[in-house]
Amino acid sequence: MSRTLTELREEGHEITDEMLSHLSPYSDHHINLLGDYRLDLSQKVRPLEFDVFPKKNKVVT
Repeated sequence: MSRTLTELREEGHEITDEMLSHLSPYSDHHINLLGDYRLDLSQKVRPLEFDVFPKKNKVVT
């Protein structure tokens, strides 16, 4: 973007600070950074199955 703006200025185009204030290389108004989470609270949660201290070479079946 900087290169293009420099080229436009060199060609004689006037680029004001007001014009630049409307430009952004990172447009994020359409991005939801946290995502959408839909929870079905009517479902039962199954218990977690894990060993706090797993044994080495344990065969998982």
